[in-house]
Amino acid sequence: MKLLIISVDRDGDILNKVGVDGPIIGREKVLDIATKLGIADPTESDTNTLFETIRLYDKFKGEGQDVEVIALVGHENVGTESDMKITSQLEEVLKRFKGEAAIVVTDGAEDEFILPIIESRIKILSLRRVIVKQSESLESTYYLLKEIINDPKLSRLLIGIPAIAAILYSIFAEYGWRLVVGVVGVFLFIKGFGLEGYIERAYGEIRHSFVSGKVSFLTYIASGILALIGGVIGYMEMKKGIIHYIYMGHLYLLDSLALNIIFLAALIALFGKSIDAIVGKSSLKLYIAILFAIFAARIFIDGIILFLRGIIPNQGLGTSAIVGISLLTVAFLFFKAGWKSRVEKVKA
Repeated sequence: MKLLIISVDRDGDILNKVGVDGPIIGREKVLDIATKLGIADPTESDTNTLFETIRLYDKFKGEGQDVEVIALVGHENVGTESDMKITSQLEEVLKRFKGEAAIVVTDGAEDEFILPIIESRIKILSLRRVIVKQSESLESTYYLLKEIINDPKLSRLLIGIPAIAAILYSIFAEYGWRLVVGVVGVFLFIKGFGLEGYIERAYGEIRHSFVSGKVSFLTYIASGILALIGGVIGYMEMKKGIIHYIYMGHLYLLDSLALNIIFLAALIALFGKSIDAIVGKSSLKLYIAILFAIFAARIFIDGIILFLRGIIPNQGLGTSAIVGISLLTVAFLFFKAGWKSRVEKVKA
């Protein structure tokens, strides 16, 4: 059985540091390249890989095995380009040597991405990973960090969020920690309650309204600006102590101009969607339900504010609650009717 001992240099260090491209075939040539690479860069891990292929070659040769040693050299652009190059070299080798099996020698997990390509062309008898003992944990850590960076979801979570936090802290100095905690809190709230889908749909709705040239896109922009202004005004009111009589964990948007602005922003966004529905000859029941829900929320908040300030007694708070619940009930009925008509329209 013809056995091939194959070393893989996926990132092309041999070519970059010694100036020799693959495939490198034969014990003497591989030994020469290993020596030159070790002199050029004593820290290069591919040197150990080449020496291991020679050691295995000598071992099997001493046992009377028909064996050949080969070094495949990739490209510094690791990925498709390097893998195509290694594939071409492997096919060239297999044309010269009708190998029946191979032992693949690598210096880490990254080189092992090429294994499926090798295995599709020749049977892999064994895999030998050569890592200097002192650097094994470092190699694994490096590979893990690289995987995190290359994975979009993991990188946004483990790198993106800390990066935003660091930027906010550096810009806003002593107030930065509040923004950092706020950003992290918003992120955890979204993840904890599974709101990613709603946010994606909202983004898709805004994008669709822009592409379609709908009125709602303009009202979305206007309501977003108003909501931002309302938040800034609310923060300034809290800082100035305008609403210091309400101190419930910084619920400073209550009973202020900010709340009215945010309330107006919601109405403007709803107005735009209603115009789109009228133009598209769709049902307004769903938007009427949302309108009642907005007013119900406003009445509830007003009742709570007045109760906390002692302006209305418990009975007044009860009246506000009854009115709010009534509006919510009406909103629910309209929502149910609007949703039913939407479902029937989709089925049709």
